[in-house]
Amino acid sequence: MVTALVLMVCLLVFLPTISTDAYAQLEAKKTRARSDVVLYQTFVDFLYNNLAIILVTSYLLLFTVGVLHRCQMLPHRLERLISFVFSFELSRKHALVVGILLLSLYIIQSSAGIQHEESFADYTSSGLKNDIEKFGVSYFSPDRVVGFSRLVKYTLLSLSLQIFGNVRIVPFLASTAMVVLTYLITKEISRKRFAGIIAMVMFVQSSTFRAYDDSAAYDNFSTLFYMLSIYALLKARWWYASPVLQLLAIFSKAISAVFIPFSMFFAYRTLPRPSLLSAIISYGILFGISVAAVLAGAIEGIRPQLGNETLSRLSYALPKDWQLDDPLVFTFLPPVIAGLFLLARKGLRQADAIMLLLAGMLWISFLLTALTGVTSQLYRLVPLIAFFAIGAGLMFSRTDGLAKRDRIETHLAILAFSLLIVLANLNSLFLP
Repeated sequence: MVTALVLMVCLLVFLPTISTDAYAQLEAKKTRARSDVVLYQTFVDFLYNNLAIILVTSYLLLFTVGVLHRCQMLPHRLERLISFVFSFELSRKHALVVGILLLSLYIIQSSAGIQHEESFADYTSSGLKNDIEKFGVSYFSPDRVVGFSRLVKYTLLSLSLQIFGNVRIVPFLASTAMVVLTYLITKEISRKRFAGIIAMVMFVQSSTFRAYDDSAAYDNFSTLFYMLSIYALLKARWWYASPVLQLLAIFSKAISAVFIPFSMFFAYRTLPRPSLLSAIISYGILFGISVAAVLAGAIEGIRPQLGNETLSRLSYALPKDWQLDDPLVFTFLPPVIAGLFLLARKGLRQADAIMLLLAGMLWISFLLTALTGVTSQLYRLVPLIAFFAIGAGLMFSRTDGLAKRDRIETHLAILAFSLLIVLANLNSLFLP
Protein backbone atom coordinates (compact mmCIF):
# COMPACT_ATOMS: atom_id res chain seq x y z
CA MET A 1 0.00 0.00 0.00
CA VAL A 2 2.76 2.43 0.95
CA THR A 3 4.72 1.56 -2.21
CA ALA A 4 1.62 2.24 -4.31
CA LEU A 5 1.13 5.55 -2.51
CA VAL A 6 4.74 6.57 -3.19
CA LEU A 7 4.36 5.76 -6.89
CA MET A 8 1.08 7.66 -7.03
CA VAL A 9 2.60 10.73 -5.40
CA CYS A 10 5.61 10.63 -7.73
CA LEU A 11 3.27 10.39 -10.70
CA LEU A 12 1.28 13.38 -9.44
CA VAL A 13 4.48 15.39 -9.23
CA PHE A 14 5.84 14.35 -12.60
CA LEU A 15 2.60 14.74 -14.55
CA PRO A 16 2.49 18.55 -14.24
CA THR A 17 6.20 18.72 -15.05
CA ILE A 18 5.90 16.49 -18.10
CA SER A 19 2.74 18.21 -19.23
CA THR A 20 4.35 21.64 -18.73
CA ASP A 21 7.42 20.68 -20.79
CA ALA A 22 5.27 19.10 -23.47
CA TYR A 23 3.04 22.15 -23.40
CA ALA A 24 6.06 24.44 -23.87
CA GLN A 25 7.28 22.39 -26.82
CA LEU A 26 3.82 22.43 -28.31
CA GLU A 27 3.67 26.19 -27.90
CA ALA A 28 6.97 26.58 -29.78
CA LYS A 29 5.58 24.53 -32.66
CA LYS A 30 2.37 26.54 -32.69
CA THR A 31 4.25 29.77 -33.23
CA ARG A 32 5.71 28.25 -36.41
CA ALA A 33 2.43 26.96 -37.79
CA ARG A 34 -0.36 29.44 -38.28
CA SER A 35 -3.10 26.83 -38.40
CA ASP A 36 -1.99 25.50 -35.01
CA VAL A 37 -2.00 29.03 -33.59
CA VAL A 38 -5.55 29.50 -34.78
CA LEU A 39 -6.53 26.16 -33.26
CA TYR A 40 -4.93 27.11 -29.93
CA GLN A 41 -6.66 30.50 -29.93
CA THR A 42 -9.96 28.73 -30.59
CA PHE A 43 -9.35 26.55 -27.54
CA VAL A 44 -8.53 29.58 -25.37
CA ASP A 45 -11.66 31.38 -26.57
CA PHE A 46 -13.72 28.29 -25.76
CA LEU A 47 -12.20 28.15 -22.28
CA TYR A 48 -12.95 31.81 -21.59
CA ASN A 49 -16.48 31.61 -22.95
CA ASN A 50 -17.34 28.46 -21.02
CA LEU A 51 -15.21 28.87 -17.91
CA ALA A 52 -18.12 30.00 -15.73
CA ILE A 53 -20.11 26.91 -16.75
CA ILE A 54 -17.14 24.64 -16.08
CA LEU A 55 -16.51 26.17 -12.64
CA VAL A 56 -20.16 26.14 -11.55
CA THR A 57 -20.54 22.53 -12.71
CA SER A 58 -17.41 21.50 -10.79
CA TYR A 59 -18.58 23.26 -7.62
CA LEU A 60 -22.06 21.77 -7.81
CA LEU A 61 -20.58 18.30 -8.31
CA LEU A 62 -18.29 18.71 -5.29
CA PHE A 63 -21.14 20.07 -3.19
CA THR A 64 -23.45 17.23 -4.19
CA VAL A 65 -20.86 14.56 -3.40
CA GLY A 66 -20.12 16.24 -0.06
CA VAL A 67 -23.78 16.37 0.96
CA LEU A 68 -24.41 12.78 -0.12
CA HIS A 69 -21.34 11.64 1.79
CA ARG A 70 -22.46 13.55 4.89
CA CYS A 71 -25.89 11.89 4.65
CA GLN A 72 -24.28 8.50 3.91
CA MET A 73 -26.23 8.17 0.67
CA LEU A 74 -23.32 7.31 -1.60
CA PRO A 75 -22.65 3.74 -2.78
CA HIS A 76 -21.05 1.69 -0.04
CA ARG A 77 -17.73 1.18 -1.85
CA LEU A 78 -17.44 4.89 -2.61
CA GLU A 79 -18.21 5.73 1.03
CA ARG A 80 -15.47 3.39 2.18
CA LEU A 81 -13.02 4.84 -0.33
CA ILE A 82 -13.69 8.43 0.76
CA SER A 83 -13.46 7.51 4.44
CA PHE A 84 -10.21 5.63 3.81
CA VAL A 85 -8.62 8.54 1.95
CA PHE A 86 -9.53 11.13 4.58
CA SER A 87 -8.50 8.94 7.51
CA PHE A 88 -5.33 7.55 5.93
CA GLU A 89 -2.06 8.30 7.71
CA LEU A 90 1.60 7.58 7.01
CA SER A 91 4.05 6.32 9.57
CA ARG A 92 6.95 8.61 10.42
CA LYS A 93 9.36 6.44 8.44
CA HIS A 94 7.17 6.25 5.33
CA ALA A 95 6.40 9.98 5.46
CA LEU A 96 10.14 10.69 5.60
CA VAL A 97 10.79 8.46 2.57
CA VAL A 98 7.96 9.99 0.53
CA GLY A 99 8.95 13.53 1.55
CA ILE A 100 12.60 13.02 0.59
CA LEU A 101 11.56 11.46 -2.70
CA LEU A 102 9.24 14.34 -3.50
CA LEU A 103 11.88 16.91 -2.59
CA SER A 104 14.52 15.09 -4.64
CA LEU A 105 12.28 14.96 -7.71
CA TYR A 106 11.52 18.65 -7.35
CA ILE A 107 15.22 19.56 -7.00
CA ILE A 108 16.23 17.42 -9.99
CA GLN A 109 13.52 18.86 -12.20
CA SER A 110 13.86 22.51 -11.15
CA SER A 111 17.64 22.77 -10.99
CA ALA A 112 18.15 21.74 -14.63
CA GLY A 113 18.68 25.29 -15.91
CA ILE A 114 20.10 26.91 -12.80
CA GLN A 115 23.61 27.12 -14.26
CA HIS A 116 22.41 29.61 -16.86
CA GLU A 117 22.38 33.32 -16.10
CA GLU A 118 19.14 35.01 -15.04
CA SER A 119 17.20 35.92 -18.18
CA PHE A 120 14.38 38.08 -16.77
CA ALA A 121 14.59 41.69 -17.93
CA ASP A 122 14.05 42.98 -14.39
CA TYR A 123 17.43 41.47 -13.51
CA THR A 124 19.48 42.25 -16.60
CA SER A 125 17.99 45.62 -17.63
CA SER A 126 16.73 47.30 -14.46
CA GLY A 127 20.10 47.67 -12.76
CA LEU A 128 19.57 44.84 -10.25
CA LYS A 129 22.45 42.82 -11.69
CA ASN A 130 24.82 45.79 -11.36
CA ASP A 131 23.57 46.55 -7.84
CA ILE A 132 24.21 42.96 -6.69
CA GLU A 133 27.70 42.90 -8.14
CA LYS A 134 28.59 46.18 -6.41
CA PHE A 135 26.65 45.49 -3.23
CA GLY A 136 28.31 46.40 0.07
CA VAL A 137 28.09 48.71 3.07
CA SER A 138 28.81 51.71 0.85
CA TYR A 139 25.72 50.88 -1.18
CA PHE A 140 23.44 52.35 1.49
CA SER A 141 22.99 56.05 1.91
CA PRO A 142 20.22 58.34 3.23
CA ASP A 143 19.11 59.20 -0.29
CA ARG A 144 18.59 55.52 -1.18
CA VAL A 145 15.79 54.48 1.14
CA VAL A 146 14.85 51.68 -1.26
CA GLY A 147 18.21 50.10 -0.51
CA PHE A 148 17.23 49.61 3.10
CA SER A 149 13.85 48.17 2.10
CA ARG A 150 15.69 45.42 0.20
CA LEU A 151 18.57 44.90 2.58
CA VAL A 152 17.95 41.18 3.19
CA LYS A 153 17.29 40.43 -0.47
CA TYR A 154 20.45 42.16 -1.67
CA THR A 155 22.53 40.57 1.06
CA LEU A 156 21.38 37.04 0.20
CA LEU A 157 21.79 37.55 -3.54
CA SER A 158 25.27 39.00 -3.00
CA LEU A 159 26.24 36.00 -0.85
CA SER A 160 24.95 33.66 -3.54
CA LEU A 161 27.13 35.37 -6.12
CA GLN A 162 30.21 35.52 -3.92
CA ILE A 163 30.02 32.00 -2.44
CA PHE A 164 28.63 29.97 -5.34
CA GLY A 165 29.48 32.23 -8.26
CA ASN A 166 25.82 32.00 -9.28
CA VAL A 167 23.16 34.48 -8.18
CA ARG A 168 20.37 31.89 -8.59
CA ILE A 169 21.61 29.31 -6.06
CA VAL A 170 20.40 30.94 -2.83
CA PRO A 171 16.96 31.86 -4.31
CA PHE A 172 16.57 28.20 -5.31
CA LEU A 173 17.57 27.04 -1.82
CA ALA A 174 14.98 29.44 -0.38
CA SER A 175 12.29 27.96 -2.64
CA THR A 176 13.32 24.45 -1.62
CA ALA A 177 13.01 25.46 2.03
CA MET A 178 9.49 26.73 1.27
CA VAL A 179 8.51 23.26 0.03
CA VAL A 180 9.73 21.78 3.32
CA LEU A 181 7.92 24.48 5.32
CA THR A 182 4.69 23.74 3.46
CA TYR A 183 4.89 20.21 4.82
CA LEU A 184 5.84 21.27 8.36
CA ILE A 185 3.13 23.92 8.71
CA THR A 186 0.42 21.60 7.36
CA LYS A 187 1.55 18.71 9.53
CA GLU A 188 1.62 20.92 12.63
CA ILE A 189 -1.92 22.24 12.10
CA SER A 190 -3.54 19.06 10.79
CA ARG A 191 -1.72 16.62 13.11
CA LYS A 192 -1.26 14.31 10.10
CA ARG A 193 1.85 13.59 8.07
CA PHE A 194 -0.23 12.53 5.06
CA ALA A 195 -1.81 16.00 4.98
CA GLY A 196 1.67 17.51 4.83
CA ILE A 197 2.59 15.29 1.86
CA ILE A 198 -0.58 16.38 0.04
CA ALA A 199 0.36 20.02 0.65
CA MET A 200 3.84 19.43 -0.78
CA VAL A 201 2.36 17.86 -3.92
CA MET A 202 -0.08 20.74 -4.38
CA PHE A 203 2.74 23.27 -4.03
CA VAL A 204 5.36 21.74 -6.32
CA GLN A 205 2.80 21.04 -9.06
CA SER A 206 2.30 24.79 -9.50
CA SER A 207 3.86 25.98 -12.76
CA THR A 208 3.92 29.54 -11.40
CA PHE A 209 6.02 28.52 -8.41
CA ARG A 210 8.41 26.48 -10.56
CA ALA A 211 8.76 29.31 -13.08
CA TYR A 212 10.22 31.66 -10.45
CA ASP A 213 11.76 29.30 -7.90
CA ASP A 214 15.36 30.13 -8.88
CA SER A 215 14.89 33.72 -10.01
CA ALA A 216 17.01 36.48 -8.52
CA ALA A 217 14.70 39.23 -9.77
CA TYR A 218 11.52 37.55 -8.51
CA ASP A 219 12.92 35.76 -5.48
CA ASN A 220 10.84 34.11 -2.75
CA PHE A 221 12.84 35.37 0.25
CA SER A 222 9.98 37.41 1.69
CA THR A 223 7.55 34.49 1.40
CA LEU A 224 10.09 32.16 3.02
CA PHE A 225 10.54 34.43 6.03
CA TYR A 226 6.80 34.94 6.33
CA MET A 227 6.19 31.19 6.34
CA LEU A 228 8.93 30.83 8.95
CA SER A 229 7.17 33.44 11.10
CA ILE A 230 3.93 31.45 10.85
CA TYR A 231 5.73 28.23 11.79
CA ALA A 232 7.33 29.98 14.76
CA LEU A 233 3.83 30.85 16.02
CA LEU A 234 2.80 27.20 15.73
CA LYS A 235 5.79 26.28 17.89
CA ALA A 236 4.55 28.34 20.85
CA ARG A 237 7.91 28.41 22.60
CA TRP A 238 9.44 30.08 19.51
CA TRP A 239 6.79 32.80 19.17
CA TYR A 240 9.29 35.60 19.91
CA ALA A 241 11.11 34.74 16.65
CA SER A 242 7.96 35.40 14.61
CA PRO A 243 8.08 39.24 14.63
CA VAL A 244 11.81 39.11 13.87
CA LEU A 245 11.19 36.84 10.88
CA GLN A 246 8.37 39.13 9.77
CA LEU A 247 10.84 42.02 9.88
CA LEU A 248 13.25 40.04 7.69
CA ALA A 249 10.39 39.47 5.25
CA ILE A 250 9.75 43.22 5.12
CA PHE A 251 13.43 43.94 4.48
CA SER A 252 13.33 41.38 1.69
CA LYS A 253 10.26 42.92 0.08
CA ALA A 254 8.57 45.91 1.72
CA ILE A 255 5.13 44.87 0.49
CA SER A 256 5.27 41.98 3.00
CA ALA A 257 4.24 44.46 5.70
CA VAL A 258 0.63 44.18 4.54
CA PHE A 259 0.55 40.59 5.87
CA ILE A 260 1.08 41.72 9.47
CA PRO A 261 -2.66 41.98 10.37
CA PHE A 262 -3.16 38.39 9.24
CA SER A 263 -0.20 37.29 11.32
CA MET A 264 -1.83 38.95 14.32
CA PHE A 265 -5.03 36.97 13.75
CA PHE A 266 -3.03 33.77 13.30
CA ALA A 267 -1.28 34.49 16.60
CA TYR A 268 -4.68 35.06 18.23
CA ARG A 269 -5.78 31.62 17.04
CA THR A 270 -2.55 29.91 18.08
CA LEU A 271 -0.72 31.41 21.06
CA PRO A 272 -1.67 31.05 24.73
CA ARG A 273 -2.84 34.27 26.36
CA PRO A 274 0.41 35.12 28.25
CA SER A 275 2.40 35.19 24.98
CA LEU A 276 -0.38 36.60 22.83
CA LEU A 277 -0.29 40.17 24.16
CA SER A 278 3.45 40.51 23.66
CA ALA A 279 3.19 39.15 20.11
CA ILE A 280 0.32 41.50 19.22
CA ILE A 281 2.24 44.52 20.55
CA SER A 282 5.33 43.53 18.56
CA TYR A 283 3.33 43.11 15.37
CA GLY A 284 1.48 46.37 16.01
CA ILE A 285 4.74 48.32 16.27
CA LEU A 286 6.00 46.79 13.02
CA PHE A 287 2.74 47.58 11.24
CA GLY A 288 2.66 51.16 12.48
CA ILE A 289 6.20 51.83 11.28
CA SER A 290 5.42 50.26 7.89
CA VAL A 291 2.27 52.36 7.39
CA ALA A 292 4.17 55.53 8.33
CA ALA A 293 6.92 54.66 5.83
CA VAL A 294 4.39 54.16 3.01
CA LEU A 295 2.51 57.38 3.78
CA ALA A 296 5.80 59.28 3.87
CA GLY A 297 6.66 57.89 0.43
CA ALA A 298 9.76 56.19 1.81
CA ILE A 299 9.11 52.92 -0.04
CA GLU A 300 9.83 53.18 -3.74
CA GLY A 301 6.98 51.98 -5.94
CA ILE A 302 4.38 51.95 -3.14
CA ARG A 303 2.81 55.40 -2.96
CA PRO A 304 -0.88 56.33 -2.84
CA GLN A 305 -2.16 57.18 -6.33
CA LEU A 306 -5.80 58.18 -6.12
CA GLY A 307 -7.69 59.53 -9.10
CA ASN A 308 -10.23 58.83 -11.82
CA GLU A 309 -8.39 55.68 -12.87
CA THR A 310 -8.52 54.09 -9.40
CA LEU A 311 -11.51 51.85 -10.15
CA SER A 312 -10.34 51.00 -13.65
CA ARG A 313 -7.17 49.48 -12.18
CA LEU A 314 -9.24 46.72 -10.59
CA SER A 315 -9.24 44.88 -13.89
CA TYR A 316 -5.55 44.23 -13.22
CA ALA A 317 -6.02 42.86 -9.70
CA LEU A 318 -4.95 39.41 -10.90
CA PRO A 319 -2.62 38.57 -13.78
CA LYS A 320 -4.46 37.82 -16.98
CA ASP A 321 -4.53 34.16 -18.04
CA TRP A 322 -3.73 33.02 -14.48
CA GLN A 323 -6.37 30.32 -14.90
CA LEU A 324 -4.26 28.86 -17.71
CA ASP A 325 -1.01 28.97 -15.71
CA ASP A 326 -2.38 27.41 -12.51
CA PRO A 327 -5.76 25.84 -13.28
CA LEU A 328 -5.75 23.68 -10.15
CA VAL A 329 -5.34 26.63 -7.78
CA PHE A 330 -7.73 28.78 -9.80
CA THR A 331 -10.46 26.12 -9.84
CA PHE A 332 -10.28 24.82 -6.28
CA LEU A 333 -9.59 28.01 -4.31
CA PRO A 334 -13.28 28.58 -3.40
CA PRO A 335 -13.89 24.91 -2.44
CA VAL A 336 -10.76 24.93 -0.25
CA ILE A 337 -12.03 28.03 1.54
CA ALA A 338 -15.40 26.33 2.07
CA GLY A 339 -13.60 23.26 3.43
CA LEU A 340 -11.60 25.41 5.83
CA PHE A 341 -14.88 26.84 7.10
CA LEU A 342 -16.13 23.32 7.89
CA LEU A 343 -12.86 22.50 9.63
CA ALA A 344 -13.16 25.68 11.69
CA ARG A 345 -16.65 24.60 12.74
CA LYS A 346 -15.19 21.28 13.89
CA GLY A 347 -12.75 23.13 16.12
CA LEU A 348 -9.53 23.36 14.08
CA ARG A 349 -8.27 26.64 15.50
CA GLN A 350 -6.06 27.78 12.63
CA ALA A 351 -8.46 26.84 9.81
CA ASP A 352 -10.21 30.20 9.69
CA ALA A 353 -6.84 31.97 10.02
CA ILE A 354 -5.64 30.23 6.84
CA MET A 355 -8.99 31.00 5.21
CA LEU A 356 -8.63 34.68 6.09
CA LEU A 357 -5.02 34.68 4.93
CA LEU A 358 -5.97 33.35 1.49
CA ALA A 359 -8.70 35.95 1.09
CA GLY A 360 -6.44 38.63 2.54
CA MET A 361 -3.76 38.05 -0.07
CA LEU A 362 -6.31 38.61 -2.83
CA TRP A 363 -7.81 41.58 -0.99
CA ILE A 364 -4.37 43.15 -0.72
CA SER A 365 -3.91 42.64 -4.45
CA PHE A 366 -7.15 44.57 -4.98
CA LEU A 367 -6.15 47.43 -2.67
CA LEU A 368 -2.59 47.82 -3.93
CA THR A 369 -3.69 47.75 -7.55
CA ALA A 370 -6.47 50.29 -7.00
CA LEU A 371 -4.81 52.64 -4.50
CA THR A 372 -1.12 52.58 -5.42
CA GLY A 373 -1.01 51.51 -9.06
CA VAL A 374 1.24 48.53 -8.24
CA THR A 375 0.79 46.09 -11.10
CA SER A 376 -0.16 42.52 -10.30
CA GLN A 377 2.44 40.19 -11.78
CA LEU A 378 2.29 36.41 -11.85
CA TYR A 379 5.22 35.95 -9.44
CA ARG A 380 3.31 37.82 -6.72
CA LEU A 381 0.88 34.88 -6.54
CA VAL A 382 3.50 32.51 -5.05
CA PRO A 383 2.48 33.28 -1.41
CA LEU A 384 -1.15 32.62 -2.31
CA ILE A 385 -0.21 29.32 -3.96
CA ALA A 386 1.85 28.27 -0.91
CA PHE A 387 -1.01 28.83 1.52
CA PHE A 388 -3.52 27.33 -0.91
CA ALA A 389 -1.39 24.17 -0.80
CA ILE A 390 -1.46 24.28 3.00
CA GLY A 391 -5.24 24.75 2.95
CA ALA A 392 -5.66 21.85 0.54
CA GLY A 393 -3.57 19.65 2.81
CA LEU A 394 -5.67 20.64 5.81
CA MET A 395 -8.67 18.95 4.16
CA PHE A 396 -7.13 15.70 5.44
CA SER A 397 -6.75 16.90 9.06
CA ARG A 398 -7.50 14.88 12.15
CA THR A 399 -10.62 16.32 13.73
CA ASP A 400 -11.06 13.96 16.65
CA GLY A 401 -10.59 15.53 20.06
CA LEU A 402 -11.16 19.09 18.83
CA ALA A 403 -13.39 21.41 20.84
CA LYS A 404 -15.71 23.98 19.24
CA ARG A 405 -15.00 27.33 20.91
CA ASP A 406 -16.35 30.01 18.59
CA ARG A 407 -19.86 30.95 17.67
CA ILE A 408 -20.94 30.18 14.12
CA GLU A 409 -21.40 33.91 13.41
CA THR A 410 -17.62 34.43 13.61
CA HIS A 411 -16.86 31.70 11.12
CA LEU A 412 -19.71 32.72 8.80
CA ALA A 413 -18.42 36.30 8.72
CA ILE A 414 -14.91 35.13 7.80
CA LEU A 415 -16.34 32.74 5.20
CA ALA A 416 -18.51 35.45 3.62
CA PHE A 417 -15.60 37.89 3.47
CA SER A 418 -13.27 35.24 2.04
CA LEU A 419 -15.61 34.01 -0.68
CA LEU A 420 -16.60 37.57 -1.61
CA ILE A 421 -12.98 38.60 -2.09
CA VAL A 422 -12.03 35.40 -3.92
CA LEU A 423 -14.97 35.52 -6.33
CA ALA A 424 -14.50 39.25 -6.93
CA ASN A 425 -10.84 38.71 -7.80
CA LEU A 426 -11.58 35.76 -10.05
CA ASN A 427 -14.22 37.86 -11.78
CA SER A 428 -11.63 40.59 -12.41
CA LEU A 429 -9.91 38.23 -14.85
CA PHE A 430 -12.81 38.68 -17.25
CA LEU A 431 -13.07 42.47 -17.05
CA PRO A 432 -12.05 44.30 -20.22
